[in-house]
Amino acid sequence: MEPPKEVGEFIKSSFDPITLGINTFNGKIYGVPQIGIARVLYWNKELFKETGLPGPPKNWEELVEYAKKLTVYDSDGKVVRSGICLRKFGGGSGVTEKFQILLASAGGEILKRTSDGKWCAAYNDEAGRATLKLYIDLIHKYKTDSFDTKQDSEAFALGHTAMFIREFWPIPYFKATAPDLKFGTTLIPGRKDGKSGTVYSTESAFVPKSSKNAKIAWEFIMFFNREKYVKKMFEDIGWPAPRIDLDFSDIYSREEAYAVANERPEGYIYSTYPPIPAADEIWTKLGERLEAAYRDASLVDNLEGIKKVLDEAAIETNNILGESDLY
Repeated sequence: MEPPKEVGEFIKSSFDPITLGINTFNGKIYGVPQIGIARVLYWNKELFKETGLPGPPKNWEELVEYAKKLTVYDSDGKVVRSGICLRKFGGGSGVTEKFQILLASAGGEILKRTSDGKWCAAYNDEAGRATLKLYIDLIHKYKTDSFDTKQDSEAFALGHTAMFIREFWPIPYFKATAPDLKFGTTLIPGRKDGKSGTVYSTESAFVPKSSKNAKIAWEFIMFFNREKYVKKMFEDIGWPAPRIDLDFSDIYSREEAYAVANERPEGYIYSTYPPIPAADEIWTKLGERLEAAYRDASLVDNLEGIKKVLDEAAIETNNILGESDLY
């Protein structure tokens, strides 16, 4: 159901335009946004210092160069510390989401809206091919990542990787499991200087029309949105609130890694999930194809092979859209 007038006024005055935009359906907002998550790059400050690197990468060229310098190998040439840990498997649709982050930083999207209001695959373009090539290069050509080392947040906490991309929930995880870890967060480096992007998603609190206690439910939502509760969820759990009416400088002063949570640079691309039922199936099926591609070393410097992977995946994506009369 639509929120009461006072709740609607709170929504319009308390959240940034990007969050309001992706929570608007047919000109109306039905829920109160609770979190707004823009994925970021984590970097290990001590490993960067030891390697003589000045700070986090600002573009893909630096991302590759820094990853190469940060990777450590054993006597047999196997990776024992990866320069960057990419999401290469597991999590179904999560594999596509992490691909989508770097795709956005190249100016691309998974799906695009057509002139008739429907959708089609968009990732089998130049930006998509460049993104898949980046993965293949980092994994197989330069061997800055490995399937045989620890992965993701655990690897970063243990110092087994120097960079990885994730939401903000690892921050409290690191504070609890690796309190001496010196790390920073930064916006996703773009393919080229001056242009980049990331995946941005929100979650909202709704009250269904069938609710027998709608008034109390809305009161609870507003109670939960009091400053002290919003800030506690942000700092303790790592789910940022995309509020423009609150000052989070106290949280940033205690944990500077949160400071980029609500940055919205002009021109930065915020890639979101389209509001269609077929999205999860599309993301999951594409993720399965990406997992197989990431293991295929024959794709190194094989632009035709990379194109074939994405073109074949796009056919499947468009077929899924067609089954829902969305293509």
